[in-house]
Amino acid sequence: MWKITSQSKIKKMGVRGLTTYIAKNAEQYLVPFELHDCNLVIDGDNLASQLFNKTHNSCFGGNYDEYYKAVMHFFALLKSCNVTPFVLMDGGYEERKMRTIKARLQSRITSVKYALPRSSKPVIPLFMREVFLDAVVASKIPVMRCLFEADDEIAILARKLECPVLSYDSDFYIHNVMYIPYVTLTHKVYKKVMEDEKNYEIEVIGSGRGKKKGITSKKKVVVVGKNKKKTEAITLNEDESKPIQEKIEYQYLDCCLYTIESLIGGKRALTKEMLPLFATLIGNDFIERRVFRKFLSHVRVKKGRKKTTAQQKRIKTIFEWLKNESLKSALQKIVGVMKLPDRERLIKQIKTAMDGYNNEISVSYEYFGFVDEVPEVKNETGIDLEALLLEPEESNEVSENDEDDIENENDDQEQENEESEDDSNGDSEEILEEEEEEILDETPIISQNPEITFPDWLQAKFMSGSLPRFVVDLYAGRRYVNYPQVEDLTLEDANSISYPILLRIYAMLHHPNKPTLWYMTRITRYARFYYKKFDATEIPDVNFNPEKQKNPQQFHFVFENFPLTALFNDLKQLPDGLRLYFLAIIYWMSQSKLVTSIHLHSVLLGVIAMFLIDRKFSVTHDETKFIKGYKKLLEELKSKPIPDPSDATTIIEINKLLSKHESILVMEKLLSNFSINQKFERRHADFDRSIVHAFSELQSVCLFLHTLNGLSNNPFPVIQMSQLFHGMFLYNTYVNLKSRNDPQNYIKDQIFRNAPNYQKYYNLMFEWCEKFLPNLETFDKQRIKTKSSVRKLKVNQQMRENASKEIVTKVIENDCVEKSENDDSEKDDEEFVDLNNKFYQLLTAK
Repeated sequence: MWKITSQSKIKKMGVRGLTTYIAKNAEQYLVPFELHDCNLVIDGDNLASQLFNKTHNSCFGGNYDEYYKAVMHFFALLKSCNVTPFVLMDGGYEERKMRTIKARLQSRITSVKYALPRSSKPVIPLFMREVFLDAVVASKIPVMRCLFEADDEIAILARKLECPVLSYDSDFYIHNVMYIPYVTLTHKVYKKVMEDEKNYEIEVIGSGRGKKKGITSKKKVVVVGKNKKKTEAITLNEDESKPIQEKIEYQYLDCCLYTIESLIGGKRALTKEMLPLFATLIGNDFIERRVFRKFLSHVRVKKGRKKTTAQQKRIKTIFEWLKNESLKSALQKIVGVMKLPDRERLIKQIKTAMDGYNNEISVSYEYFGFVDEVPEVKNETGIDLEALLLEPEESNEVSENDEDDIENENDDQEQENEESEDDSNGDSEEILEEEEEEILDETPIISQNPEITFPDWLQAKFMSGSLPRFVVDLYAGRRYVNYPQVEDLTLEDANSISYPILLRIYAMLHHPNKPTLWYMTRITRYARFYYKKFDATEIPDVNFNPEKQKNPQQFHFVFENFPLTALFNDLKQLPDGLRLYFLAIIYWMSQSKLVTSIHLHSVLLGVIAMFLIDRKFSVTHDETKFIKGYKKLLEELKSKPIPDPSDATTIIEINKLLSKHESILVMEKLLSNFSINQKFERRHADFDRSIVHAFSELQSVCLFLHTLNGLSNNPFPVIQMSQLFHGMFLYNTYVNLKSRNDPQNYIKDQIFRNAPNYQKYYNLMFEWCEKFLPNLETFDKQRIKTKSSVRKLKVNQQMRENASKEIVTKVIENDCVEKSENDDSEKDDEEFVDLNNKFYQLLTAK
């Protein structure tokens, strides 16, 4: 039987607890489905996260080339089954969802704190969505980035196209759509050949396995999509004696399908108009369940099995209660238990939460080229919610029958706490039900409503995916939510070196005004976040014309401390795909307090491995396959004398002369850096966060220069991180080079020993960077510390932290800081320092 696992590691959004509820009753709510010959609307952000989690170890900051290939492979599977996907991506954060965003930011910071190799908790890297979009565009898939939340747009488009939605978001159990939960979708293509209704053969494409025979006489096939005639041809008739006349052959992906009728069906069905209220009472991303605490204390939860959490029992009880109510009577009873001053606020919250499920206005339908009459805006509830304020209080009471055979709400809460582990597996968003202090004094309150207007040029760029999603937050919300990368929490956040670029982008979006920017980020050394304020005096003056084609003017201001003429002229010496990346490299090297020449060598070797060898020759990163495929060729090449380098003098000229034989010789030396070091298999293996932190700074610079480039109409070719950045490779390469007495000679004598053209290419890249980093050797002397000094630094840092706790506590109590209930637990994690033991440093020595 088909079953959904509730143990997914990816955080599920939407209606809290509903995913677990459906998963535990999968046989009742889901039916087997063969996905082929149809349209498919895809929740892009959700799919991006699911594919990342399926293919990735995230603590090194993103192996983007592997992820890019995984996304390309997924859409190739859909294409092989004649499925036409339409991808919709999320935009900026809506004001009504800020409490959810704060909880996720806090959760992210905690995940970063405990991130380790082989860790089960994924940390989404900075460029994940941009790399996903690159792969979608390369696959020629229609894609649109919504201005704000995409869920409603996804549901409306799916209804218009009469096709399923692919996601893993419990909101789609409430939307009236055909919904395929991602966890039920196999990544295997099946080929099915049907001779008649009782005989068929199924073969897994590319598996090498034999064909499987079976009987289909009792199998139901759900008919959807653009090619209904073909699908109907394989649908079996109720009269089993009537054979199918022609042989049918097609390829499909196996999955499960959910429809709204599965949830509301039965003799005492829940009407579709009640589903938005049902989702609202349970609690979703836009309204917390605690808002209805007083009402829920009247409609108490019935006793159930011990293994059923309180939230699961609550879902079932609310579902049954709503079956006996009309929408109007239910709303009256919900509002009736509230005090009169609180009713108006509650009604607005309910209305806002329900509106999303009832909206039928689609932007994407026209964006993707479909033609349709503009639909009338409908209020499907047919009820004026504000009018409920005028209803007499006597009619708004919950009947006593609703309280029969029930359990005390406090007991339910105790059981929910005891079984929180099971509940968290079902839906990690339960954390939102905890009481947290709201930041009121210094939190910007900017209403995001349909009246917000976006300039045509900005809307066109954003919807095409040319700009990252945070651009809408900067424009409409005047905030930036900094989800930290894997970083060293004792250091300032990795975005800090990019503040000048971020503020320039902000100034361009609001030109000629300079409103205050609120920057949500983590607190140094503590797993909490706060609001950093940038006022008008910190925002630069800009002269920005969005209509001017390929305008590099803003880059001149960012790099004003460099020799501008030489810098931008010398960029022409680099291949198109490297120009923006090398601008980021020299900015990063000049601004970061962590980087040395070893970081630069590591990044340049990454360019050799990915931008040159992978892009030109597609050499595998699997050591076993590599040795098996090239063992004889390697022996032959090594036995030959080393060839002389070419006479070419520029990077672009040498690029044309690089051979596959040289590439294989170089890749043999670099290949081990693409794999996780075996020492991380040990539980207490040393993972150096400061190394990852430095490369996280590089990613930050790349992201903001990429955004600046998009706003300036791309004066430089768009950066492709899947061809440039592999976090694990950079980490391993850095560790390897740092252990060498002379890293530059090691690169020359070992890595490029049999590849003189690659050696020449590498030297020219290093010289190009060195020209604009004249103090590179000085940086090394200032920043490299001996092992003994590092050990002393760790002990002294602990002493400073203990001495400054009172000061930090005062900072934490500031209204700008979001508080966490886990503060006490951090004290337990701190390392004990015995200052009276003179041998203590020996115990900490490595």
